Amino acid sequence: MKTSPAPYVFGVLLVAYVLLVAGQRLYPFVDLPFHLAEAVIFKLSETPVFSKFYAVREGIDPNSFHYLFCSLFENVETGNRYYYMVYAAVLPLVTCLVIFQQGGNWKFSFLSFLFIFNYNVTFGFAGFTLAIPFVLLTFYLLCSKRNWAEIALVLVLIALFYIHVLALLFSLFLTVAIRIVQAENISGFFKRIWVVIPVLILFFIWQTHAFGNEESTLAFLMDYYLNSYWQEFYLRSKIFIYDNFVLAEGLPGILFALLVCFTVFLPIAINFSKYRFSISRIFAFAKQHKESMVFVGVCVICCFFLPNELPGQGILYQRFSVLLFLSIIIAGSLLYKDSIAKFWQVGALLVVLMHGALWYNYLSAFNRENESFNPSLFKKIPEGAPMGSVIIDYKYNGRPVYIHFSNYHIVWSQGIATTKVIDYRFGSIKRIASKETLPEYQEWSGTAGLIPEEYKNLKYLLIKGNPANFPEEAVQLAGDRNWKIVKMN
Repeated sequence: MKTSPAPYVFGVLLVAYVLLVAGQRLYPFVDLPFHLAEAVIFKLSETPVFSKFYAVREGIDPNSFHYLFCSLFENVETGNRYYYMVYAAVLPLVTCLVIFQQGGNWKFSFLSFLFIFNYNVTFGFAGFTLAIPFVLLTFYLLCSKRNWAEIALVLVLIALFYIHVLALLFSLFLTVAIRIVQAENISGFFKRIWVVIPVLILFFIWQTHAFGNEESTLAFLMDYYLNSYWQEFYLRSKIFIYDNFVLAEGLPGILFALLVCFTVFLPIAINFSKYRFSISRIFAFAKQHKESMVFVGVCVICCFFLPNELPGQGILYQRFSVLLFLSIIIAGSLLYKDSIAKFWQVGALLVVLMHGALWYNYLSAFNRENESFNPSLFKKIPEGAPMGSVIIDYKYNGRPVYIHFSNYHIVWSQGIATTKVIDYRFGSIKRIASKETLPEYQEWSGTAGLIPEEYKNLKYLLIKGNPANFPEEAVQLAGDRNWKIVKMN
């Protein structure tokens, strides 16, 4: 009996992607330095220096798993590396597990490698990144008929509260929708929906905390759907490229993202085209695989109807594009559960190999470009002296990758730096120091090309680029033309 090489190829790809993540010194993920600093401050918040500037918020704290996990390690970057390695390994494996459970063609799980470095990863949404395989696990448990599945589902939903609340809300929506289609009557629905009660109790306890005087969410949504939603609807088309456009700036990145999209959707389009997109066949397929179709439907709703932002929380619907693609991959595996053409298998594998090669090149180039950005850069800043950050050249491959790099002074030197960590509505860290002593971080100062007026009391600045109002008497203490530490006299 001839043995298929596919499982071995899958295993090699899995190891390759994990090693790709493991070998990176600096990650070009926008918000990640912010989250690393959060872990360090949480770990060292009671030290004499940190306690003058930062404090840990008391009470139930969602979205906390990443910094709690990283803070377990002597070096939080080591913990973060393991965190992303686990994520990179688990995402394809859970996708494969779900496809097996649904009775689909497991070879479609190769496509999940194309979404390891998705929009959430590249934007540095560390919590939502790990939440992605947990959402898939939620779907798996919802479809499981094993006795222990409901208890496991309760635990996964609680875990999602601590990993990322937005992913939890998605999973609750998914849970209700799937339980509706599974139930034979109203009584059956209520008997099986109890699994959401424990995490809802936890959620409402958290909601009793005060988050400030932000605009009413209801008022914001009413204004958005009445005045902005349809005018901006065309922007939703970008969900088809969000997860893979970062590999190259401009049109080349967009074209590769479209290639990935084409690879996922082409076999589905071919399958339905044989039946001239028969509505009756689509309904028959949906009835036969109702849970998977509900998964696709919930993803579509989130991608096309959620707002771009809420008071205190930005970038919402974009986060769900990866889940939409993964749900489509699962659906495609069901359409071709018996077999799929060899030319598609070879073509999809070539796209995956191209994806891996491009990411290797992208990450390697990023490491080379930032060789001078290392712990020695911050050594001449006195202990406890606040440091500001002015990132004029804030883009890498067209993305604002560098805007939070001042946080590495906190991570590497346990120093004090301007950071969004202490002024973020849902953050775990709050400020102790006044804004005169430690100004609010002006993350987009690079767009103006100026040293912000808010930094007038700071003696030390991290600078990338050339501010137009750079004072002549300022002295460069460390660094090169790319990155420099400047003392303001």
